[in-house]
Amino acid sequence: MIRALLQRLKQDVGLENVEDSTSVVDEHLILTHGKLEVARVGFDGKTWTFEYTDAFRAQSTITPLPDFPDVHHKYSSEDAWAFLLSRLPSPSRSDIRQILQKENISPTDIVALLRRFGEKSVSSPFDLKAA
Repeated sequence: MIRALLQRLKQDVGLENVEDSTSVVDEHLILTHGKLEVARVGFDGKTWTFEYTDAFRAQSTITPLPDFPDVHHKYSSEDAWAFLLSRLPSPSRSDIRQILQKENISPTDIVALLRRFGEKSVSSPFDLKAA
């Protein structure tokens, strides 16, 4: 079921036939809420990882993300999670295609797309920053 939802989200942003790829191996992004570093998101070329930071574990104001309820567990997946993909604009938009071409970003490089477009999201109070 989760794979079907991820595939649907990839279709919505125009990445349905794209395998997760990156030009950088062992890339890490940091999920933040204000000044608090919440979690580290990694991609090693094959597997995505999500792990809460010690600072997040030590606080009690912000609750864990619903998809990652256990703050002591290191999550992994072969597919990028929906909360990441939902941050990406559709590469079928002409303005996005122009940016990708101008900045030499591959539309299949999900990490590069997240670094370029994924910092802020209207659907999330969290920011995503390069580590």
